Amino acid sequence: ICALSGGVDSMALFQCLNDLGLHFYTIHFNHNYHAQSNEVAIFLNDMIDSSTCQRHFSISLNLDGVNNFESESRVKRYSHLKNLCRRLNCDIILTAHHLDDQAETILLHLMRGSGLQGLSGIPEFRSFDPGVLARPLLTVPHHEIEAYGKKWSLRWIEDPSNNTTQHDRNYIRHKIIPPLKQRWAAAAQQIGRSARNNAGSV
Repeated sequence: ICALSGGVDSMALFQCLNDLGLHFYTIHFNHNYHAQSNEVAIFLNDMIDSSTCQRHFSISLNLDGVNNFESESRVKRYSHLKNLCRRLNCDIILTAHHLDDQAETILLHLMRGSGLQGLSGIPEFRSFDPGVLARPLLTVPHHEIEAYGKKWSLRWIEDPSNNTTQHDRNYIRHKIIPPLKQRWAAAAQQIGRSARNNAGSV
């Protein structure tokens, strides 16, 4: 099962699976938090029709009144994924997390005072009942994925909420990471390296 957001990262992963001729399922979670949410769902349905995907699932999440949007939406997504895996008898889930996501996650955990486990960041593979959760793009920088998308004329939709700094992750993405990269061009790669080193010590 490949999780799709409609952004360039997940659409690049989707295209790779399609080019390999694999038979797979896709799932999209509609968080209903911006005006383009339904447009993304329609766009993905159209994309699936011309692919080797066996079936696409669109899940609408009700997140009204939640205290921590990022955390609680993540819990709901993974709960749905587990149930769908059991239902379809699938044992691999793919997400399009990339190197910049890893850097953001480490900085988020650092600000929360996390220990070695948290500073290990996002694992490339982890056990996920009833199978494995894999992130094949985790060592790839976002700018390389975007360049791939442009080179092969992929279609995607930018999430307008990614441009705000209301949520902690977006704040780190727009306000913290760019100055770090100006000073240290390989900042994301080095943070990712630290994550791998920490994971080896847990």
